Formats: sequence, C-alpha cells, structure tokens
Amino acid sequence: MTQTLRDSTLEDGSCDYVYSSHFFEHLEYRHGLQLMRGYNRALRPGGVFRVSLPNFKGLFDAYLRGDEVYVDLIDILALLPEVEPGTEMLVEHINYGVYQYGEHKCIYDEDKVILLLQKIVYSSVTLSSYQEGMDLGEEARRRYSFYVEAVK
Repeated sequence: MTQTLRDSTLEDGSCDYVYSSHFFEHLEYRHGLQLMRGYNRALRPGGVFRVSLPNFKGLFDAYLRGDEVYVDLIDILALLPEVEPGTEMLVEHINYGVYQYGEHKCIYDEDKVILLLQKIVYSSVTLSSYQEGMDLGEEARRRYSFYVEAVK
C-alpha cells in the first residue's frame, strides 16, 4: 500500500521548514505533485519549502553549445563503465543526467517548479541560489543544481 503525506505523522501546520534535495526527479510526476501539496499542508503560515533539483536546462544548453568544460566535474567513464573508453562524448552526460540508471522518472526546470508551487498557493515563490550551510556544498552539486524557495 502506498503511503501519502496525509497518512504520515506530519500534522497540518506543524513545520516551519521543509527541505528537499535531488529527490523529486526520482518520483513519478503525480507523486511529486502530491508531495508538494502535502508539504504545503504541513507548513505553518510563513513556513518555507526549499527545493534543489538537477539543472537539466544547464546540461542541455551545454550539450547544444558543445561545452565540455561545463561537465568537467563528472568522470563519465566511472559513472557509465559500459561506455567504450575513447568514445565518450557529451551525449553520455545527457544519458546519465536524464536517466541515471533508470532512477530518474521526471524532469523539472525552474519555470515548472515555480508554476507548480504558485498553483499550490504558496504566497511567494522565488528562484534562489546556493546557500552555504543549507545546501550540499560539493562543487558538482552547486554547479548542476537549481534552487527554489516557496513561502506559505
């Protein structure tokens, strides 16, 4: 049986802050939307939902520009050992980023996340930036992520 956030122990209005990092892309779209609504329900008025997701738009832009420098933090042969050494190209970064061994189920970009959170009726939804001490600090995570904050 699938548990929903409504079934969880989080009471309505019981949270001041909810943080999610690189999680929603692993959920089917409908489950991600359900969870975003549940977070809104669990937040107190003025509470904040902060989400960090993979920056696929940046990855696709780099691919279209042929920008190998953008992906230089990723050892693609270590991540995709099935790729024949000497044949690796930018497209492998797209394959890994989008599919990640079949674990990614949905792609979001900044515009989609902002629109969804506005429709869920957060009072303020803004594109944010990396926050030291809050977000994972490794350089690859900073470069390949985007951040959105929504206030209930």
